[in-house]
Order: sequence, then structure tokens, then C-alpha cells
Amino acid sequence: MRLRDAFSRFDFVEVMSPGAAYVARECRGTPPRSVFSLSGLAEGRADGGYTLLARLSDTCSGNIVWSRELDGPRKGADRAGSEQRVVREIAISLMESYATLPARARAQARLDAPDSGFGCIAQAFAVQNRETAAFPGDVRACIERLAARDNGYGLVHSMKAAMLLDDLRASSRVVSPEARSEMLKEAQLGIDMAPASAFAAKVLAEVDFHIGDRDGALAAAERAMALNPLDYDVVATVGTLFIGLGRAEQGEALINFARDNGAHRTDAQDVYLGIAAFLRDDAVAASSALPALEVHRGPEARIASALVLRVLGRPEDERRVVDGLLRDLPGGRTAIEHTVRWLVPARENAQKVLGELESAGLTGSPHADMSSRG
Repeated sequence: MRLRDAFSRFDFVEVMSPGAAYVARECRGTPPRSVFSLSGLAEGRADGGYTLLARLSDTCSGNIVWSRELDGPRKGADRAGSEQRVVREIAISLMESYATLPARARAQARLDAPDSGFGCIAQAFAVQNRETAAFPGDVRACIERLAARDNGYGLVHSMKAAMLLDDLRASSRVVSPEARSEMLKEAQLGIDMAPASAFAAKVLAEVDFHIGDRDGALAAAERAMALNPLDYDVVATVGTLFIGLGRAEQGEALINFARDNGAHRTDAQDVYLGIAAFLRDDAVAASSALPALEVHRGPEARIASALVLRVLGRPEDERRVVDGLLRDLPGGRTAIEHTVRWLVPARENAQKVLGELESAGLTGSPHADMSSRG
């Protein structure tokens, strides 16, 4: 029962009671669906405890796609806590966005049913997370076609909002009134049609974050975590938003907690851990963040690298990073300012970041007042 409850909180999956007729119908459907079965065996040990053997099977193909041996729940006062440990370990292994079940289902959907609702979402997810070199234009057309239908599938609207946000992230990062209105409409539709979805709440939080609605972003972020506290990818994303909104210590703790529990590590997390180290003037955290930032070459990572180098007392290296940004980034200072405002909507902290970059060689007149966000 605990496993069923935990699994049902994750998006893009339906949790069903076992039933041969249902499985046969879904496997032969048009388009076919991915159907999985979780089974387990408790094996007693000499010490009175037991080992839990769990396995996940692809019911349509008959293949065993995952198996694991775990310590079973303990008897006594800690039984509830040890049960939750088992649930957490299995959920992380199977249900997180990069885990066994969704990764396999997305691959099958992209191959067998690319134009279905889940197939479109699978392709969009792959583009956003750089799993595939699929053409973003084709993916966008597929999502927009589904979002235009009255099909009751709210997560399509959330994915459309996420893709619009990804398009902005890859371009000027200036949020026009038209872009703001469309993103917010799609994100709110997703929430309205899928109110129990942690993914939809997370997307709304990200949209509110980038259009400058601090209170809305915090409320949606906290809602996303409450809807599924075991989705550590969502928890890590919330951590990045908290840092950008001025809650550096809390955001850093959330990212590290999520990573310790199996969250997929992203470039954005590395960037925000660097920004948090700067905002808190924490040399230990800065030293830990720098190696990952030096691997990434995007402007966000280079800005975070400059800030971390400042905390570590390496001003010459910091200046070299800033000089390289001014030289390499089209738009120079203006583009850097847009990137900072995109990363750190909290005005006071954005000014602190820009002030530090100024002292490291970012010259010229400010492009716009820090309170303006497009």
C-alpha cells in the first residue's frame, strides 16, 4: 500500500491493480502502452530479519528490466521508518524522471507512438534534457497540436509552458508581454487540469520565477514538493529557484539533499550552488562548486565560476573569466546582464552579482534598471 501511494504521486504513470485482461488490452492497443509489473519476495534470515527481493517486468515483452535486493523493514519501534526507507529506495530506482520505468517508457513511446500524448511528452522531455538530437521544431509542433485539442490532458499544457520557457532560455531571456501571457496561460492550464501533479506545479513555479512573480514562484514550488516529496528531481529544481529568489542557504540544502537521494545532476544545479556559495561567502562551498563549473562552458556556468573565484580569493582568475565572457558572448555586457537577471530575479542579489562582475572588469553603463524584467 505504501508503494502504491508513493508511485501514484509521480507524473506520467498510472498505478493499477494486477489484471491480465487490462494488460492484454493495453499491450495490443493503438498506440500500444508500456505496462510494467512490480513483484517481490521476502526471504527470511537467521537473525530474524528478512531480505526483500524486488523486480520490475515489462509485461508486454516479458523482459525483466530491473531487480534489486534490499534489507526488508525491521520489526519493532522503527518499523514505519524502515518501511519508508524501502519505499524511498524503490521509488528512486524506478520512478524518478531518469529512472528505469520512465526512461524505458519514453524510449518506447518515441519509437512506437511518437504522435500520441505521451509520445509527444517523451520527445519534448528528451529535447529538454538533451537525451536525443530530435528536431525541436517537430517536437514543438507535436506538443502544440495536442495542446490545441480539448483532450483533458493537462500535462501537455505544462510541457508546452516548459518548452516556451526553454526557448526563452536559449534566446535573449527577455520576457516580452506576449511570451509572459502565453507561458502563464499554459502553466496555469496545466495546474487547473492536473491539480495533483508535482510536474505541473514545478513548471508553474519556474514560469512565475522567470516572469518575476516571487510570491507565486515560492507558493508553486512549495506545492510541488508537498505533492510528491519523493520526486527528488522536483526538489532539486525547487532548490535552484529558492537560491535565485534569495533563499540561498535553504536552496543549497535542498539541492544537496535531493542529490544525496538520487536526483539527476544538472548544469543548472551546479550553477546555483556556485551562486549560493557567493551569496553566503562560503569558501568551503565555493571550493566544492568550482570543479563542476569549470567543466561547463555556458555563460551561466562562467558567471557562477567568476563569483566562486571571488569567494576563493582568486581575483586574477575571476577577471580572466569575465574578460572571456565579454569577448565570447554576443551582446557583451547587455547579454551578461540579461543572464544575471534570468538567473537571479531577486533584485538585491542580482545587484550584488552584477556589482561583483563590475569590479572584475564588466564595464559600461547599466543596460536597464534592475527592477525591470521585460
